[in-house]
Amino acid sequence: MTSASSVRQTYIVVLAAWVATVAIQVLLYGNVPHLISFMPALVASAYVAGLRSGLPATAVAALAALWLGRGTIEGIDWPDWAALVATGAAASVACELLHRARRRAEHARDHEHRTKLVLLDHLSEQRQVGDRVRQTLHPEAVLECTDELAKARLARAG
Repeated sequence: MTSASSVRQTYIVVLAAWVATVAIQVLLYGNVPHLISFMPALVASAYVAGLRSGLPATAVAALAALWLGRGTIEGIDWPDWAALVATGAAASVACELLHRARRRAEHARDHEHRTKLVLLDHLSEQRQVGDRVRQTLHPEAVLECTDELAKARLARAG
């Protein structure tokens, strides 16, 4: 489970990346949007939290491009704008699938660890029971069983 503070930190990082991207865009290019400059922040946002931050980041990129181009046909290269939106959505979905696969692998690893602990506990209990049984048997019977086991092992090995 993700805590509220880590979710908040995630969105702060995403917001900071977008503020920096838009500031650099405006400082370097003015009101002429260069859509490729949005891609690093868009992909970083998708990578941080998958769909949860990737799709809103894609919407922010699309709106920022419209704002920078003032929404005019002359100010926006519409095929590039559509490619930005499609790429952002695809990156968000890909990162979400990556996060889900990671969570499944962590769950499987935790389950395997718990299973091993249960088996070790069960094995320990079996050994304790075996020790108690051996203690109650007559010592000569234990030696006879041990000899028979040793002979059977030698026969299998030979």
